Amino acid sequence: MAVVLRYVDKLGFVKERFVGLVHVMETNTLSLKAAIDKLFACHSLSIGRVRGQGYDGASNMSIKLVKLIDEALKSYQLEGFDSLLEDVTSFCDKYDIEVVDMEAEYVDPKYQRKKTGITNRHHYVVNNFNTILDMQIQEHGNRFNEVNTILLTSMSSLSPSCNFSAFSKVNLLMLAEMYPCDFDEKERLVYELGHYITNVKEDKRFANLSGLGDLAKMMVKTR
Repeated sequence: MAVVLRYVDKLGFVKERFVGLVHVMETNTLSLKAAIDKLFACHSLSIGRVRGQGYDGASNMSIKLVKLIDEALKSYQLEGFDSLLEDVTSFCDKYDIEVVDMEAEYVDPKYQRKKTGITNRHHYVVNNFNTILDMQIQEHGNRFNEVNTILLTSMSSLSPSCNFSAFSKVNLLMLAEMYPCDFDEKERLVYELGHYITNVKEDKRFANLSGLGDLAKMMVKTR
């Protein structure tokens, strides 16, 4: 596992620094956190000061990509078998391979004399095609669970693109709830977020910014 830190320096410039490589036996959350903790300790760093996973203007694209993949997998599960069957049939015809009759009764190779009561199509759709797609959808959901999706959505709300069109006070309050040690006064934060968005939208210096890096530099420059 490669570990890279992304941070904003005193001048507001976004920096990225390679910290090191860590060998991990497992990729579950606890194992990864323990490995990162150990690496950080070697450099006198604290994982408690890390915020998120290095999001920038690309977070909007990441959210759209996650949703598109999820929708594509579910759509393919509902409608993709026939197109797959056409491709397989075309391949078999090209190389003179016998094609299974999808409407014939499925014969279990382990119990060939026993009636299954289902067609080949039912077997390949339900027991194979849908099962594999279910596994892929579940794996995708595990990788982009609710917490990760909230992080992506919340961080994208800070994007200054298109005059802060993605700004969402609700999303940023959800993000703040993940860091209670840093944001312990919700009412004050609600007020400050409202004050912040009003100021940056009215200040021409904040117009035409393209990402969090540009926003960080401008905030340092105008503080």
